[in-house]
Amino acid sequence: MTRGPTAPTATDPDGVEFARWLADSLARMGLTQTQAAARLGVSFRTLNRWIRGQSEPTLTHLRRICEVLGRPPVC
Repeated sequence: MTRGPTAPTATDPDGVEFARWLADSLARMGLTQTQAAARLGVSFRTLNRWIRGQSEPTLTHLRRICEVLGRPPVC
């Protein structure tokens, strides 16, 4: 049985786990970063920073990420 990426946890202070989860989730959907950024309503640069762990999305953006990925919010 193949398991998908796990959701981010609060114990990941550097956001690396979230960045990996986001990148893996978008790849599983077959979305390029350009396509994903358009669906999320953010710039390519912003999405790329989230994926590289250089910044984190706001709560509003996290909710939108959940909508685009078809996953319920965890909060």
